[in-house]
Amino acid sequence: SASNLNLLGLHFHLGSPIFETKPYEMAIELVLRLAGKIKQKHGFQLGEFSIGGGFAVQYTLDSKGPAVAHYAQVIGDKVKSLISQMGLGTPRLIIEPGRAIVAQAGIALYKVGAIKEIPGIRKYVCVDGGMSDNIRPALYGAKYEALAANKALEMEDDKVTIAGKLCESGDILVRDTNLASV
Repeated sequence: SASNLNLLGLHFHLGSPIFETKPYEMAIELVLRLAGKIKQKHGFQLGEFSIGGGFAVQYTLDSKGPAVAHYAQVIGDKVKSLISQMGLGTPRLIIEPGRAIVAQAGIALYKVGAIKEIPGIRKYVCVDGGMSDNIRPALYGAKYEALAANKALEMEDDKVTIAGKLCESGDILVRDTNLASV
């Protein structure tokens, strides 16, 4: 205990992306039950409660997470129920929606450079970006969709792997995707 420090609230961050609401429900239960125990033992009043972020975003056609409204409903209901049960008053609820509200607002546009085909194995399309400006695919396997912007309405029948500009074997942005012929 320090007289110059006041515990204002509690925070957790589950990671990212979270494609279900169940992990939030479980973490909220765990942390708010802990807050209740701290209140009983030390008289702690929960002023703020932050559940972090990590809400999933649809980067590819086959990776759709819950709608933001669904996250809000489930999280709000769980928090209300538990603060009532634990006698925790009404803390300020903080969330970090981040990519869930801005991810669809932008795209990455790269210029095609070299094209390298290894017959029977793979065709690489090298672009002027890569892991130097988007580390997510290399770091933890994030998946993205791609299209040839100047041929967006053409048939996507050319199977390619989009590689970045760095001399690094892991500099792959999108593996085995279909593009219009580049």
